[in-house]
Amino acid sequence: MAASRTTGTSSRRNDPAPVHGRSAGSARGADPGPGGVVRAGARVTTAAAPAAGLAVPLARAGLGHGSLVARLRRSGILTVEDLLFHLPRRYDDVRQLRTLRWIAAARPDEPVSARVTVTDVQVGQTFRRRVRVVTARLRDDEGGEATAVWYGRRFVEQRLHAGSRVVVTGRTTVRGLLALPEFQAPEFGPDEAGALHAGRIVPVYRLTAGVTNPALRGLIREALTRYAASVEDYLPAAVRTRRGLPDLGTALEQVHFPGDFERRDAALRRLAFDELLALQVGMLSRDRQRRPDTADRILVRASRFREAVAAIEAVLTRQLRARSVAANGATAIDGGDDAARDGTEAEEPPVPVPAPVATLTDDQVRALDAIRADLASTRPMLRLLQGDVGSGKTAVAALALAFVADSGRQAALLAPTDLLARQHAGTLAAFLEPLGHEVTLLTGSLPAPERERALRRIAGMDADDGAGSGPGGTADLWGSAAGRPAAAGESASGATTGDTARGTARRAPSTGRVVVGTHALLQEAVRFRDLALVVVDEQHRFGVEQRDALAGKGRNPHVLLMTATPIPQTLARVFYADLDVSDLRTPPAGRVPIRTGIRGLDQLMGDDPDHPDRGTWPLVARELRAGRRAFVVVPLVEEEETTEAMAVESAAAMVRDALPLAARRAGLPEAEPRIGIVHGQMAPRERDTVMDAFRRGELGVLVGTTVVEVGVDVPEATVMVVLNADRFGVAQLHQLRGRVGRGEWPSWCVLVSDAGDEVARARLEAIRRTRDGFALAEEDLRLRQAGDLLGIEQSGLPPLRVARLDRPEDADLAAAAREEAARMVGADGRLDPSLTGLRRALASGWLAGIGAGATLPEPGEAAPGPGATPGPGKAIPRREVEVPSAGGTPRAGDAVRPSPAARPGAGHPGAARGGGARDA
Repeated sequence: MAASRTTGTSSRRNDPAPVHGRSAGSARGADPGPGGVVRAGARVTTAAAPAAGLAVPLARAGLGHGSLVARLRRSGILTVEDLLFHLPRRYDDVRQLRTLRWIAAARPDEPVSARVTVTDVQVGQTFRRRVRVVTARLRDDEGGEATAVWYGRRFVEQRLHAGSRVVVTGRTTVRGLLALPEFQAPEFGPDEAGALHAGRIVPVYRLTAGVTNPALRGLIREALTRYAASVEDYLPAAVRTRRGLPDLGTALEQVHFPGDFERRDAALRRLAFDELLALQVGMLSRDRQRRPDTADRILVRASRFREAVAAIEAVLTRQLRARSVAANGATAIDGGDDAARDGTEAEEPPVPVPAPVATLTDDQVRALDAIRADLASTRPMLRLLQGDVGSGKTAVAALALAFVADSGRQAALLAPTDLLARQHAGTLAAFLEPLGHEVTLLTGSLPAPERERALRRIAGMDADDGAGSGPGGTADLWGSAAGRPAAAGESASGATTGDTARGTARRAPSTGRVVVGTHALLQEAVRFRDLALVVVDEQHRFGVEQRDALAGKGRNPHVLLMTATPIPQTLARVFYADLDVSDLRTPPAGRVPIRTGIRGLDQLMGDDPDHPDRGTWPLVARELRAGRRAFVVVPLVEEEETTEAMAVESAAAMVRDALPLAARRAGLPEAEPRIGIVHGQMAPRERDTVMDAFRRGELGVLVGTTVVEVGVDVPEATVMVVLNADRFGVAQLHQLRGRVGRGEWPSWCVLVSDAGDEVARARLEAIRRTRDGFALAEEDLRLRQAGDLLGIEQSGLPPLRVARLDRPEDADLAAAAREEAARMVGADGRLDPSLTGLRRALASGWLAGIGAGATLPEPGEAAPGPGATPGPGKAIPRREVEVPSAGGTPRAGDAVRPSPAARPGAGHPGAARGGGARDA
């Protein structure tokens, strides 16, 4: 049965499968079913596209069988548009038909296609499980013979009959004395032009239960045929021409049923451009919406800047020297024993060491210069401060908070957890009290009286120490009585005092100007007197709406975002294009190197019989004996039947059993280890109590999940053991390693893995080789690729199903999308009113999940300020993120299975690079 064709809107004249083309099985009543064969006599018709366009629900679209539509609905494919943008995860190249004798001789490892006649069909059952088995005998025109077997595939025998002439596609084995090929559950279709499942580049999709690739392929073919007229191309023709992009209808046709790999790549390039355009439109919209806003200038004199930096460096130097003294004179013993009680000899007096001096790094100074310039501008600051673990972001933030507080206005730091907020409050208090400011803490765990007192201070209801310059002022840090130390003989209010002997008068620190808190700061009851700066720590743990909710409590406040998870420069140019970015790459003084190693689980006790004290657990025992502490991190809270990965309770039991034996092997007296457990299913207050006990030294070992990744600053922690390390991403492992090495003692990170996966091992080797978080981010991008990059999900970055920014060509495409977005978005942040189709695609179409739609004000609306700007559009359903394990929808040379006899370079551009046989 031949399929009729009509000329479609193809961008290429030789397109063999235009958008408006029809093929067998593409009309209602001609569902090819699991086997892909249309029943004889099925009538092929073409229905007019409904008025609802691609938004029509599948249940009312007149496509396929109701059972198939119901199964797709359960996986989130609800509309025709959802179906058409359910993109293939890979392609099988089976354009070349093989003879059965060639298959028997070559014994190919990849799927092959053959044109055959069915000579017999037998239905039976297996003996063990009574599974239905269908066996077909096949013969081709050259006399070759083969069999095909399907297990548990119902209705195959109803669609395959003796005498049928079909094309079969699948993997084969050779069985029996006659060495006949046997196809394993092959797909099959009629031997005719336009076949969907063989003799072509065949798309392979991610599936849900009860849905087969042939059935889904037929449904998508039918949807393309019937709804081609409803495919609205939201991209202006001028843009398509300028960028060499096909129209959307052709792109959808070629991405599902490509005529060749060149046209498939052109289609994927078009969809990738659309994703990047949506991203850039959203960022430009946010950027230009806040551009007209005016912020009050906060000027910082050069002399005050130098003195404030000197004050911070003095605090850092005192802390560094205190750690140095502790490191050179520590004699504390885990378990409460001391030298007198256990009979050991007293240690020799520590050798004097030069007193260390801490100074800010060049990166920190550059970041502060940029922040100082931002605060002096009338445009609100929106800056990202991304620094490696321990690079000194808190010191930079402290100075920014001081700059604002000294002007008489308020600054707030938002932290993701109660523990981290309290930790920041203590650290900032040490930095800011010498500069004349107290820190007000507000978290959900505060007792009611303390919470009420904090709310009064934030609202300015408690007496402050001076008026300062007030809102709208341009005073600098030394420019007002509230912002500078009192002059000689002068009180905080300017009155002279009797303290003439010393020449200066101490003044009470300001209250309520520097606030540190958790999500509690976002509550409606929290009212700031005059919020001028918002600092968001670990910004990837907050949504845009949460950040904007805090910023909305002020009048166009400046915003400083901080993250310890750097992302690659390539991605930063795209995802952070609307931000000013400062990088802290240089580690500050006093951070000791961390020795990183990879071990198998059976190596932790040590595997050298001549040196029984060498091993991870003996190392932990020695460190505990010296008064230091250790982390043990696992991937699971509870055991899972489907994996051998370790959970917290079993890991704690293992540590409890291992450490006494390890102490004996290390020649140490045994002591009962004090072990604490933390994980994300615990109540926050309970979890923070355990972490506090670990920080105070009441616990020697902390066993937990990645809740310890951020916010646990314990200088005495010197060993990090990560079990099942292959189950963590590079960014997580680097963050976990950063929990140790914060004191003056040598520190270790042990990555424990028995995995044989090459990519997982490469990630662990990358961690072992380098401590540079920026370099690791680039390596992670290379290994995992953009779509699967852990940092993206952690940073709340939008999912890209097609674009892959690890590819130079897609990075160039992002730059082109930025140029086009700049033409489309006006100075007020509104999209050009003529681009109604693009607006719909961004607001509710397949591009909505990328984050542009909800940021664009409707025509006639006022562009919202930064405090009211909505966040990204609706989250894209998980099933829509068609990202294979290597990331992104496959491109040429990545997820294509070429026919076994294809010569290198034939069929697709990437074959010559050796990447053509990888199953994504």
